[in-house]
Amino acid sequence: MGIGALGGALRSTGRKAPLRLSPVLLGLGAMAFSDTIMTGLKITNPRTWTAASLSQDALPHLTYGAVTALALHRMSAPTRHRR
Repeated sequence: MGIGALGGALRSTGRKAPLRLSPVLLGLGAMAFSDTIMTGLKITNPRTWTAASLSQDALPHLTYGAVTALALHRMSAPTRHRR
């Protein structure tokens, strides 16, 4: 959630990554953050993972990035009246 909050804080300053790039940046940022913590706590070491293990870790993080980017985009987009 911290990466999403950081993304929102950056958007509020006017720094916006393109919507197509935001999911990757947010997802990989979340992945790097969580993997760094797990490595530091000696829970796991991503450097020893197989390609399949890396992709299994990347997919949920990229999904998180996509959902977070879309939410941030929708929150900052002008509202329209819906019927």
